[in-house]
Amino acid sequence: MSGLYSIIVARWLGQNSKGHQLSDIQARMRLKVSGDEVEIRQSYVPVLFLHLVKPLVADGSDAADDVIERMDEYNLTREDWDTIVELGVDEDKDDVLKRIPAATKTAFTKWWIVLPLLSS
Repeated sequence: MSGLYSIIVARWLGQNSKGHQLSDIQARMRLKVSGDEVEIRQSYVPVLFLHLVKPLVADGSDAADDVIERMDEYNLTREDWDTIVELGVDEDKDDVLKRIPAATKTAFTKWWIVLPLLSS
């Protein structure tokens, strides 16, 4: 019984964590958009996925600046980007990270490390 309980608890924690992450995204985007968590999930996450994830797959590190600029417009963080990937709506969202070249992921991450230093 403890094995089944562990699986149920782990699944609940994962789903609960996604809810909190979505709540964080909604709170940060509040300055630019209106909508509750359900509206953010149904209306904004699919569009954000297209603008924040797909360009990195298609254009590689050349798209990193535009993606970061778009994220900045909506007050999104690197963790929010991870959540948008996780909640993604693409039919093959599970391997979308594999389709982003390693150099692109590195450049994208480095921008998130350098960006706060540039703005201070």
